[in-house]
Amino acid sequence: MMQQNSHPKVSIIIPCYNLEGYIDTCLNSCMVQSYQNIEVLVVNDGSSDGSKAIVDAYARRDGRIRPIHKSNEGVALARRTGILEASGEFLFFLDGDDTIEINAMDALVQEALEKGADMVKGEYSLETAAGYRDQKYGRYGVYDRLDFLRQMLKERLFPLWGILYSRRLFSEDLDYQAGIKRGEDAALLALLVSKAQKVVLLEKVVYYYRSRPGSITRDVSLTNFGDAILSRFKMEEYALKAGLDKKNDFELAEFICFSVVLYLKYAHAAPEIDPSLIKKKIKSYLMDNEAFRRAYKKGSRKNYLRLKYFYTMSLSDRTFGWAYKLNIAR
Repeated sequence: MMQQNSHPKVSIIIPCYNLEGYIDTCLNSCMVQSYQNIEVLVVNDGSSDGSKAIVDAYARRDGRIRPIHKSNEGVALARRTGILEASGEFLFFLDGDDTIEINAMDALVQEALEKGADMVKGEYSLETAAGYRDQKYGRYGVYDRLDFLRQMLKERLFPLWGILYSRRLFSEDLDYQAGIKRGEDAALLALLVSKAQKVVLLEKVVYYYRSRPGSITRDVSLTNFGDAILSRFKMEEYALKAGLDKKNDFELAEFICFSVVLYLKYAHAAPEIDPSLIKKKIKSYLMDNEAFRRAYKKGSRKNYLRLKYFYTMSLSDRTFGWAYKLNIAR
């Protein structure tokens, strides 16, 4: 899977849109990497602020930084542009308002070569009001694709960033989920994992994640909520194709059931989703799966009843809430 070159090139891909207050710090963290064999592809996605000038200035200072200026088409196509232009044996995604640890690439490449892994995921540190706080998942080690998919669905390990990828995962026919305006990164990650043979979860912070108001990836509103649900169904599609099973993989069943509960709570924000599709999901994962149904009813009784009553009576979430309070649904 991996070439024997002890210092393979890493392509760091940075989508950038109106980040003049952040992109310099991001690029500085790339320039000081202890691992030298890198290229930094900054895809300026039609920024209207001073981002272009800043990126061009950094490129003049360091020949490893390569600006790619294009019209605004969204982060999915910006990411695709960077991938197509990349020349490295490994790829790494970095948001333009975040930074990476000084020895991040060293640690990730070493682990990939030693373990023969297609993907190596490091830990990250989250910006808070008091500074940065490390996020720890636990259960570190080597996974095959199915075990990592299960872990990913269970722990909600959805960011594309903070992971070193083998170039071989990015085939010419790769679906970049450009039609999805929210959650396209999670869907793409599930697709990449489904193509991997070996994944490593590394107990080392390599990424510093900035919580920035106005960022799409930090958006908790109902904007493009339908796409967020459809991206989860895309993840389901890739997980099933990879070999997970609807009846026996409870991590997948719980993930889809929770996704359906989210839909029921905010269905008004996703009129494009056909309720009959939701009923099909409930039937296949809950109603037709006795073992999971017992476990879900015991561990998430309210959500279980919400799904059951929507399936049998098309009870809206608001109506269900009143019924539940009045003990009708108990």
